[in-house]
Amino acid sequence: MKVSTRRITVILVLLVGFVSAWAQSLSLPSQTVEGTLPNGLRYIVKHNSLPRNIVECRLVMNVGSINEADNQKGAAHFLEHLCFGGTEHFPGDAMIDYFERQGMKYGRDINAFTGFDKTIYWFTAPIDRSHEDIVDTTLLVVRDILSAVSFDAERTKKERGVIVEELRDYDTHDPFYSLKIGTNLYSQRMPLGDEADIRSIDRETLLGYYRKWYAPQFATVVVVGDIRTDEVIRKIEQTLVSLPRTATENIRIPLEYDAGCSKQTVVDSIVSSPTLEIMIPHKTVITRDIPSTVRRMQTSMLTDALNHIFDERRLRCRATDAWYLADKNHFVLQVGGDNRDSIISTVRQVGAIVGRLRRDGFDESQVSSLALQQAKRVHADDPIAPSAKWCDDFIDYAIAGDRHICDADDEATVKVQLLGTKTTDLNSLLDEITQQADSCVLLAYKTNDADADIDCDILRKAFAEGIAASTDPELLTMSHPDASKSIVSKTTYPHIGINEYRLSNGLTLLFKKTDDRDREVSASLFGRGGTADLSDDDYHLLKDAVAYVDMGGLERVSTDELTSLMERRGISMTIGEADHWHDLMISAPASQAQTMLNIIYEKLLFPGINRADFEESRKQELASFGQETLLSKMMARDTERMISNRIDSIMGNSSSYGHRPMTRADIEKMDIDEMTKRYRDLFGQTEQTYLLFTGNYDDGLEQMAINTFSRMPRRKTTSSSRWAEQQRRRYPMDYRYRYDNDNPSQTVCNYIFSGHYEPSLRATLTMKLMRDVLQKEMLRVLRAENNIVYSPYCDVFYRGCPDGTFYFLLNVSVENSRRDQMRQLLFGIIDRLKREEISEVELEKLKRSFVVTKRQALSDIAPAEWKKSITNLLKNGETLDDYDRYEEVLSTITTRTLRDAFRDHLSTEKYSVIYKGNE
Repeated sequence: MKVSTRRITVILVLLVGFVSAWAQSLSLPSQTVEGTLPNGLRYIVKHNSLPRNIVECRLVMNVGSINEADNQKGAAHFLEHLCFGGTEHFPGDAMIDYFERQGMKYGRDINAFTGFDKTIYWFTAPIDRSHEDIVDTTLLVVRDILSAVSFDAERTKKERGVIVEELRDYDTHDPFYSLKIGTNLYSQRMPLGDEADIRSIDRETLLGYYRKWYAPQFATVVVVGDIRTDEVIRKIEQTLVSLPRTATENIRIPLEYDAGCSKQTVVDSIVSSPTLEIMIPHKTVITRDIPSTVRRMQTSMLTDALNHIFDERRLRCRATDAWYLADKNHFVLQVGGDNRDSIISTVRQVGAIVGRLRRDGFDESQVSSLALQQAKRVHADDPIAPSAKWCDDFIDYAIAGDRHICDADDEATVKVQLLGTKTTDLNSLLDEITQQADSCVLLAYKTNDADADIDCDILRKAFAEGIAASTDPELLTMSHPDASKSIVSKTTYPHIGINEYRLSNGLTLLFKKTDDRDREVSASLFGRGGTADLSDDDYHLLKDAVAYVDMGGLERVSTDELTSLMERRGISMTIGEADHWHDLMISAPASQAQTMLNIIYEKLLFPGINRADFEESRKQELASFGQETLLSKMMARDTERMISNRIDSIMGNSSSYGHRPMTRADIEKMDIDEMTKRYRDLFGQTEQTYLLFTGNYDDGLEQMAINTFSRMPRRKTTSSSRWAEQQRRRYPMDYRYRYDNDNPSQTVCNYIFSGHYEPSLRATLTMKLMRDVLQKEMLRVLRAENNIVYSPYCDVFYRGCPDGTFYFLLNVSVENSRRDQMRQLLFGIIDRLKREEISEVELEKLKRSFVVTKRQALSDIAPAEWKKSITNLLKNGETLDDYDRYEEVLSTITTRTLRDAFRDHLSTEKYSVIYKGNE
């Protein structure tokens, strides 16, 4: 029986109420025994046979440099060295000598580490018949470290020099360490101390630290390996129980920071662009039990959710949250930018996102998805792991209380609770972090420009402006009265599932709903009219009008407001103008459909004007005019690109061909007001304009769109027929062009057969069938039968609007000596197809492949493919009615239809050829 993932998720979430009351500690790994001696010494022992014949032993001291008095700086680390330099039972170098005689190596199997709040000694020892007493001896070493270090004067003097050399090699590798380390004892108690501390410290000072802090109640002994657990515990008790407990209490000292904003700037000439880290210190979550483990994972979900939003908005910002030191995590927003101003802009946008999330919450479907992803990452630790790994885990547990998930039941419980995560949980975490930011923020700014520093107040202001801008203009959020009376006709195409509305103002609205998982809606507006309709006098003055006007945003909403709103609501938009069409594409979450519609409406009718950016762009164009760019140099050496451009020029695929070169005078004459007029003429027209909606949108979208766009006044298209008439006079064409080939023995031929056709779905399907027939015949005759080419190919290109132009491109690479033979065979194929019909069986095979390909591409979960397909067919003068009857239209194409099409479209007497060869 198949059970859906959704159903499983629902069942698991229902269990949350039963398991949420379980605040039990996370289970320790199997075969682990934990205990405490009467003197306070703690032990953790685990049998583990990987690797065999090895025992790992750790002495974990919950004390470090943070416990030093003012006159003891450096004592914790100094003492760590002395513990290996002589004790009661191991005078001088006897301890190291003993362990090395067992096959252990100092620095690898015998070592120690001192931190702010911990000091750890570790021993990796062999345990077999020849080393049966090594556990006893190691425990005796532990006892000596805790109670019987000799503090030999000569050894102390010797170690002083060693530690000073160690200090010279020490580097935090963090230029912002002084900012992150806080302002209390942590900044004053570097674990290694400094050179002055080490040179001045004496034996009595070291003894004072040792006697106070090396007490059993601050120690944990960890033993993991190929051992008998009960025997090791007995030995621990026998060896260590008599150590006296001291009266000292160890108070956990928090990491503290100054209130307000603390900033550090590092100027580094090597960095190519500035970066800013915004750090918010907050209390770390210790994963002792199920609820704390879930909460830490929900914090990870929060950063994932924020990064998802940042990625959608294309913001150069990443959110992380990780433990830094002591009791503090650092929640970090790492912001990148091209310069200081772009970083400030990003901070403003992040503020807007945070403001919106705090007000409206996270998207519920996204939270469910993130919870599912996070739950999939939850796995209990593999029970088959090296002993050293278990020791590392036990050290975290001994020092901070952190436990790992080691039990299958704990894993299941954590997953259940994660799947029950609500948007309110993430909002609660976000609120906690932002409230911490109100009291303390650390800013780490790295730049290559000493004069481009960022002030704390400027960043606070930018963030606050973003928060304030998270309130959206009513103009872009309001709904509109019912306008059903504006519908002239409604047509439903059942086979392709499209609803078409023609409005009284001439606009055509199309809707194709899909069932994809993403609850998003995409809108694509396209209308007749493009750069090819411009006169020679206007071309260079207005060809970039849409791009320049688009910089200005909206007339009735400021650019910052619009940008902020779109970023917060997950809306993205692009706008452009091509040779024959102008386009606007926009997408948004389905829940933001009305706002998206209002943005389209304002963008069509009320574009803004950014005069400052326009003038700046024009100055840059004038400054670079006439200069050869790296791209142009590369193009001049790229033969394939030159051939492609030549084909475009022959077929009129770019309106730039045929116009005089641009001059400085053209740039100087550009006028943003004239460009805006051109923009309004294009995008304000309703006739010959389509607005297509695809995606998994809500049922009310159709009515919302009708209500929104029926307000547009009727306006005819501004496109002219001048260009189309010029193009029709050009065909058929007969051109010859040659380019040099780096391969002197080869010729690459591109044959172009061009002409005009009456646009329709039947016509384009016929040409595609011709293409496939030609491709197959070229492979059969040129490759299989005559073995003179390797990979010939054929393609067809067509442009239904405005001029009904097509061309077939046949590409063949051949040895020079066989070029004439290839041409004769190729033209023989074309002439035969003009005389003879292909077989019915072959045609049916080709038709079947068309149907299968269409079904595979245009599934009910492919909104992008539907958008592309519908847009292309309407731009090419085809009809939705024919597309709805696709298989019926395809069936009307016969073998005779194809033969006649070869006669009409391909002439071996009139063609163009572009070849790459040396003859």
